[in-house]
Amino acid sequence: MIIDKGLYGLRPSGARFHEHLSAKLRTLGFVPSKADDDLWIRAQADHYEFIATYVDDLLVFSRDPNPIIDEIKDDYILKGVGEPEYYLGADMESLNQEWQRDSVKSAISSNTYIKRVTERFELLEGGNTLPKAAIPMSSEYHAELDTTPF
Repeated sequence: MIIDKGLYGLRPSGARFHEHLSAKLRTLGFVPSKADDDLWIRAQADHYEFIATYVDDLLVFSRDPNPIIDEIKDDYILKGVGEPEYYLGADMESLNQEWQRDSVKSAISSNTYIKRVTERFELLEGGNTLPKAAIPMSSEYHAELDTTPF
């Protein structure tokens, strides 16, 4: 979604918009995550709902995002642009049927970003291919359940 008719160009516009949007998301029951103030989380009985914000862009992650979008539309004029393919350097991917059976429909990956960066490093190294490495984060870690203090 893209918010239409924002106060572009004014120095305090972004901060004022962030304050207003934050107040709206709090009234909807969302709280900012400890890891990133622009990732909002709302617990439901059997799942979590997420809203990722960046300036005036919103990504809504939920089993049914339409009620959330409708509530945000009460205060903002939205321009729905559908499901993103690429957002802030990350690939947005639709998952296969095996994942969808478990109600997981999409994922975020850094494949394109990593490919571009490794190509640059390989050029700096005289064209030598970089060795492959495993992902360092445990698949058991869930940021939404992290209660450790900063």
